Amino acid sequence: NGGRPFILAGFSQGGMLVLELLKHLDDEEYSRLVAAYSIGNQLCSEDLLHPHIIAADGPDGWGQTVSFNTVTTLSSIWDVVSGDAVTCINPVNWRTDATPATFTYREDSITVHVDQDCHVLIAEGIEDSEYIFEPLSGFCKPGNLHHWDIKFYKDFIGSNALHRAYGK
Repeated sequence: NGGRPFILAGFSQGGMLVLELLKHLDDEEYSRLVAAYSIGNQLCSEDLLHPHIIAADGPDGWGQTVSFNTVTTLSSIWDVVSGDAVTCINPVNWRTDATPATFTYREDSITVHVDQDCHVLIAEGIEDSEYIFEPLSGFCKPGNLHHWDIKFYKDFIGSNALHRAYGK
């Protein structure tokens, strides 16, 4: 890209591919990475051993990897994308602690916070039955909001990418 800064972003399997791309960047390429968004995918301890995978710890900083998955209950965690997570960031308030943040989707007021033990976002204020994505219903238990991670947070992610890139 002519030596310009860049952003990597992917969702679900695409999020897994973002991690693989990070592992194959050389140091010069990595120095131009604004951020990597591995949405709907976990960061596990093995991933964090790689020098180019640094878990996001706030809204700022270049070269960090943003990762999160949303559920309404811990029993609805989908192990494939969340089972080995060791970190998570809340894309509404850009915190890694349990500080809640509220946003509106459709007409629902949804509050999310990071579960400090399982490293997923817990969403409150919605009915599981209204957020079932039929194609994934065979894989995901009711309350797993994997398919909604982009829909819920796209504006927050876009604003964060601009903030990281340009300080806006």
